[in-house]
Amino acid sequence: MSSDKQQGCALVVPVCEAGRLEAQREEIAQTLEDLTADIRDLHGKIRGEERVKKTDVGTALADLRYWLKAARETEVELDVIRRREREIEGHWGLDLGAAYDEVCRRLDCIRAIVDEREVPE
Repeated sequence: MSSDKQQGCALVVPVCEAGRLEAQREEIAQTLEDLTADIRDLHGKIRGEERVKKTDVGTALADLRYWLKAARETEVELDVIRRREREIEGHWGLDLGAAYDEVCRRLDCIRAIVDEREVPE
């Protein structure tokens, strides 16, 4: 009975992990939008020759770098989860299930054409 509970938990973990990462990705995307708006505002002030503190610009750029790195790391984690769920291995990401389905579909098309032409054996 304890093994049933363990298996149930194991099945739930990837879904929770993916959901958590998706929520993080949305939060990071919103933060990046806000930072981009701040940087555009600072850029406009600089172009308008308004005095802007270097620390403000530096802080905004440092924040942007941090959140861009966080976004990349979250995307990588999501990609790992997606590849694991689809059982895709290696750098090329060959999805053998999809490849098999495509080959079967094409063979069915060829069979249909051959049947229409009634080619003698």
